Amino acid sequence: MPRRFFPDNTVLINFTLIDRQDLLTWFLRGAGAWTIAIARECEKSAMVQDLGGMDYWSSLLSTPLVPTPVELVDSKTIAERMRKPGETAPAKHMGEAETIAVITRRQIDAVFLTDDHDAARTAIAESIPVASTTKILALAEAKDRLLHAEARQCLARLRNFDRVLGNPPSIANYDAHVEKLKQNMR
Repeated sequence: MPRRFFPDNTVLINFTLIDRQDLLTWFLRGAGAWTIAIARECEKSAMVQDLGGMDYWSSLLSTPLVPTPVELVDSKTIAERMRKPGETAPAKHMGEAETIAVITRRQIDAVFLTDDHDAARTAIAESIPVASTTKILALAEAKDRLLHAEARQCLARLRNFDRVLGNPPSIANYDAHVEKLKQNMR
């Protein structure tokens, strides 16, 4: 089975806010997948102002994977490990935790797309490769699917929305990351 790409809701929101669903669609290469918790988060996000375009993702991504009872227990354990002191909402981190549990338990060859720092650290600890919004934008620019000025506009728009952009590259070293990608492709 080919590698799968599991975006979390933060990444789906980011590409919706910058109105560049086409870039994430290109990155997914028809191999996008998600869990039921992420699908539900996406559905809720679609009701928020400026996020009406979230409906797009349900038509693009496959039928959500439903966790088994064992994967649900794993999800709760993973979410609990990701919670910071004072975070008590039971649903906090559940989408990311469910995704990590499903990928791990089913031994899916997957990349987890997230901007959530705790989720990224947890996925990496489980040997799941991680990509972020900025990594996807940088790759799109390096592959000439996005002009530099457009990439910078996307990053500025996300910053104006106070979006968390996880994983390297940070906005500060974005240009250097793009150059490194271009050099590696030569």
